[in-house]
Amino acid sequence: MPLGEGGSLNFVFEANRYFLIPVSLIIGGLLSGLIVYTLAPEAEGHGTDAAIKAYHYYQGKIRWIVIPVKMHAR
Repeated sequence: MPLGEGGSLNFVFEANRYFLIPVSLIIGGLLSGLIVYTLAPEAEGHGTDAAIKAYHYYQGKIRWIVIPVKMHAR
């Protein structure tokens, strides 16, 4: 409720479902792993080795799908 309607500036956050933290981490990890494994396996890891390999063997070119997969699944 806004201050003008009788509200206050005191806000208390109560986290009651601590068990959801590891559950959400597990689900996120599995989902990002599945995305990388199915769409762009070369997006796995930190990317330095893939960049060096692309430079030396593929004239610096990578597949277009690697960029959004790397951005979203990281």
